[in-house]
Order: sequence, then structure tokens, then C-alpha cells
Amino acid sequence: MVFVPWSGDPVPYLFSVVIGNIIIMSVNKDSTILEVLQANPEAAAIFARFGMGCVGCAISRGETVSEAAAAHGIPLADLLGALGIEA
Repeated sequence: MVFVPWSGDPVPYLFSVVIGNIIIMSVNKDSTILEVLQANPEAAAIFARFGMGCVGCAISRGETVSEAAAAHGIPLADLLGALGIEA
């Protein structure tokens, strides 16, 4: 889980729980790259470290983390670990 300050209307499919002004955003291997980047912008550096140019890629809106790992030949467990996502 990632805790993100919130000050607007959430996109319903992205957010699990809203508590006060904090959103608990849940991401997993089936989350899209875009959802992961929205939850944690620092994830862009992690994707780049794995040779993935996810930031700005049109496919990132619909490609899941597991699909991206397979497409780039990256072990899913390694990518999830680096992103701090439970396998």
C-alpha cells in the first residue's frame, strides 16, 4: 500500500480507501504502469533502472506491471521487489 496526500476527487478504480485527506492506494502486479506511476512518481526511476521507458509511453496506460515485465524480459519478482509491490 502507498499513502498519498489527497486534495481532489479520486478516480474510483484506483483508490481503495479515503481517510480524511489521505488516500490508501493499492497497487499490485495487475495494476497498469500508469497506476503505479500515479501512486508513486519515484517508480519512474525504478522502471528506468530496468531499462523500461515507461514514462511517456502510450502503452503504459493499459499495460500491467506483469505484462511489461514479460515484454521486456525482466523477472517479475525482481521488478515487484524493486517497486515495493508484494508478489
